Amino acid sequence: MSDDLIPISETAAFDLVLRQAEVLSQAGTLPDAYRGKPADIIAAAMAGRAFGWNPVESVNNFHVIKGKASMTPVAMLSLVRRAGHSVQYEVTESSVTAIGKRADNGDEMSSTFTMDDAQRAGLLQAQQAPLAQ
Repeated sequence: MSDDLIPISETAAFDLVLRQAEVLSQAGTLPDAYRGKPADIIAAAMAGRAFGWNPVESVNNFHVIKGKASMTPVAMLSLVRRAGHSVQYEVTESSVTAIGKRADNGDEMSSTFTMDDAQRAGLLQAQQAPLAQ
């Protein structure tokens, strides 16, 4: 008897994801955008396969904004760091600057987001907590 695994076919893999999506769509721990929507879970799971994510990781790493799946900033940062690059932050009372450095050639880039930027983007709530230092 051999211990070799039998490769799963694409059809069998899709059937597995379909069954998982049906169950997951009923879970209260899923983001609201995916509850009761197994087809959206499948779409996220298929997109997440490119990054080595399972279906649960996929639905947590993709926001649905106006019907379009967008990768979360946390997922993006994770992929950047997985590739060996670094990202540092400089935080002040009025802004945050992200400084990225490539691992392969040392190129750096920075981007600053101010509280005024956040206000214009509609990201501030009425009671804004101070930025963590």
